[in-house]
Amino acid sequence: MPSESVDVPHPGAYGGEVIGNSTSRKLWTGCGPVYITVVFDDAMNVKTLFANLRGASSCPKCHLESICRIATMALNAGVPAVDIAWDLRGMT
Repeated sequence: MPSESVDVPHPGAYGGEVIGNSTSRKLWTGCGPVYITVVFDDAMNVKTLFANLRGASSCPKCHLESICRIATMALNAGVPAVDIAWDLRGMT
């Protein structure tokens, strides 16, 4: 568990496209571009994560989708986003 506090930015804080209570952003990775969409509730809490890895085989895409689904389930179960991010930090 993290001992530091981390601010979760509001939709569009990094220049992503904002539609309603969601934001999308394109990130470049070693496997190609990843398109990430984060959906917020009315209180601006992260509720759902979607990601699409373009140009990769089905295995990495499946892993990314699995991580997003599990993170979404944890968020909906009340786990703070910062705790999920902290646990996933440094994965290779």
